[in-house]
Amino acid sequence: MDKVVQRKKQSVGLPCGRVNKEKAINKAHIEHALSLLPERYEFRQLLGQAGCGIIFSCNDKVAKRQVAIKTCIRGVQSNLQMECEVMKAAKSCDHLVKLHEYITVNDTEYLIMQHLGDDLSKEVLSQPMKRYSPLKTTEVAVDLVSAVRELHEIGYVHNNIKPSNVAFGQFPDGHGKLYLFDYCLCRRTFSYLPSQSQWSPCSSRTHGTLQYLSIAAQMRRECTVWDDLECVLYTLVELFSGSLPWSNLNGARAVLQSKRNFTVDGFIRGKLEPLTQLEQYLKFCDRRTTPDYDVIIKYFSDYHEKLMKQYDLVWDGIFTEEERKQ
Repeated sequence: MDKVVQRKKQSVGLPCGRVNKEKAINKAHIEHALSLLPERYEFRQLLGQAGCGIIFSCNDKVAKRQVAIKTCIRGVQSNLQMECEVMKAAKSCDHLVKLHEYITVNDTEYLIMQHLGDDLSKEVLSQPMKRYSPLKTTEVAVDLVSAVRELHEIGYVHNNIKPSNVAFGQFPDGHGKLYLFDYCLCRRTFSYLPSQSQWSPCSSRTHGTLQYLSIAAQMRRECTVWDDLECVLYTLVELFSGSLPWSNLNGARAVLQSKRNFTVDGFIRGKLEPLTQLEQYLKFCDRRTTPDYDVIIKYFSDYHEKLMKQYDLVWDGIFTEEERKQ
C-alpha cells in the first residue's frame, strides 16, 4: 500500500442544488477524507453522493488514469465492504464496475474504482426532448439487461436499479459500454419466489428509491431477481418517455397504487413494442424459475435491428421519414 501522508485539507466546492437534510454532504468530512488519501491520488472534483457514500473524481498519478473514489458518510452505516465484495466477484463481468483497490486509513474506508461518465439521468438531458429515441432506448436496454444478468449470475440482487445508477464508460476503459453501479444495497439473491415467511416485512424502512422500487420492495418484501427486472422496466419507460406516471405523486401509498394500475401501453400508447413485451413477460412468468434473459434481450435486439433497417431505407431514399414513422 502507498505511504499515507497527512495532507493539508483541500477546499471542496459542493455542487449546487435543492437542500435535502438526509442527503446533505458534510463538507468538513469530505475535506477530512481527502486529507487521508495516499499521495498518489490527486483530487479533481466532487461527483456527488450515491447511496450511503460520497464519490469524488481523482487522478491516479501512478497508474496515470482517472479513478472514482467512494468513502462512507460519517454517522451512516458503511456498506462499502458489500460493494467491495460484489466488485471482486464481478471482476470478469463486462457491464459491472471494476475495482482497483479497497483501503482503510484511520478508520476511514475508501473504494477506488473505475471512473465512469455521466449517469443516464444526466446523459438523457442532452438528448432531443430530454428523452431517448426508440433506437437509443433499445441499445440501452440490451446492455442494461446484460448488466443485470451478470449481477444475478454472480449471486446478487441490486435492489436500487434506476437511471442514476447506470452510466457509460469512459476512454480508455469501457468507452461507449454501459455499466450498472452502486452496489451498497445489494443482497445475496433469491433466484426463485420466496416463501411466505420471507415475504414478511424485513424492516420498518423501505430501502432504495421510491420511484423505481418494485411493488414487492415497496411492500417491504424480500426481493428476488424478478424485482430487479421490474426496476429495469420502470427505468427504460422513464428514459423513453421522459417520466413515469407517478413521478409527481406525493406519498408512498399513492405511488404504490399508481404502480399497481400501470400498463406500458396505457402510458406510452404502443410506441415501443419491446417494453410491452417485457411487461407481459414479467406479468405472466413463473417466478419460481430463473428469468430467461436471452428472451428479454431478444425483444430489444430484434426491434433495434428492425429500426436500423428502417433508418437505412430512409437514408437510401426508399422510405420518406414520414412513411418510416407510420
